[in-house]
Amino acid sequence: MQTGSYRMVSEEEQAMRSKLEHLTVKDHGPVFGPCAKLPGHTVQKAKDELNETDERRASSVKDLRAMMKERAAEGDDLAKLVQERFGDKPDPLLLRFLRARKFDTSRAHELMKGYVRFRKDYPELFENLTPEAVRSTIEAGYPVVLPSRDKYGRVVLLFNIENWDLEEITFDEILRAYCVILEKLLENEETQINGFVLIENFRGFSMQHASGIKPAELKKMVDMLQVRKRSCGDAASHRVRVYKWLFVSPAGFVPCPVQGGPRHPPALVLHHHLQHSETLHEEQAAGAGTSARDVGNLLTLKPCFKGFSPHHFPQVFVHGDELDGYMKEFDADILPVDFDGKAAISDYRAIATKVFGSEDTAL
Repeated sequence: MQTGSYRMVSEEEQAMRSKLEHLTVKDHGPVFGPCAKLPGHTVQKAKDELNETDERRASSVKDLRAMMKERAAEGDDLAKLVQERFGDKPDPLLLRFLRARKFDTSRAHELMKGYVRFRKDYPELFENLTPEAVRSTIEAGYPVVLPSRDKYGRVVLLFNIENWDLEEITFDEILRAYCVILEKLLENEETQINGFVLIENFRGFSMQHASGIKPAELKKMVDMLQVRKRSCGDAASHRVRVYKWLFVSPAGFVPCPVQGGPRHPPALVLHHHLQHSETLHEEQAAGAGTSARDVGNLLTLKPCFKGFSPHHFPQVFVHGDELDGYMKEFDADILPVDFDGKAAISDYRAIATKVFGSEDTAL
């Protein structure tokens, strides 16, 4: 007869777990600025899904610092870069990587190596990368950050492709804006635990958009996607639907740790049909009811995705003109009208001010 160990669960803990099943947008802290105090249910979520406790935080940070020194001393070039960049940084910064890997020290270190590798491979994205350098891009609405979290506590980012003029705002400028804004928002512990969701509205997508992106930029996007996958925790298998459209996001592939948790992981939501798209896995698209008109002929994009499989795109949800699922997932009161919500279109300049204030510090 097998025996096991049991732990008494307090009434408070039971109440917090019950609360997690019935959250609303009003149950979470502010998006902008530091987190003054984590909500009780978020603390419980971190404990249940990320294995986070006070003792675990202290011991894991200590172990990660020791590992950084050890791996760097072994001569690994990326490990050396990790030690150079993070060796003298405060504990809260290391906690971002530990949370993104559920306090698995080895995997957190690998995530840090991916972070420095991306910056090493694409220095043009980080040269003179200050809030002021990207403020004009964010003030143009690329991306929009909603002032309210969704019901799961995630920060909601919006990208509306219809009015994007590639000559006015380049692909790289958008990538740089995402790099800055995500780093800034991740200073908030509630965001580190709950993560982000990026909603892309592809209504108005044209062949001008498709043809205006160079193969080298697509390669950069793919590399960012791979970093994003490594940065999104272990929730890759949750609610996978259809992997469609290579240009899934101009910069949702985060070169920084993002954790969403198994229940409601970080996600990319594609909103409205993509008329000129290349389906990554046609058999899956067919299973999801994708019509033939949605499969474009952008053959030049295929080499960038050679060898990719479904697990590279774990959290892409496609909503065409059937928006029932989309509206169940997101509260219409926080979505602007151009994303089929009830709120006013966002004030982009006000968003930039809330994110950056008067700061101008290089990342």
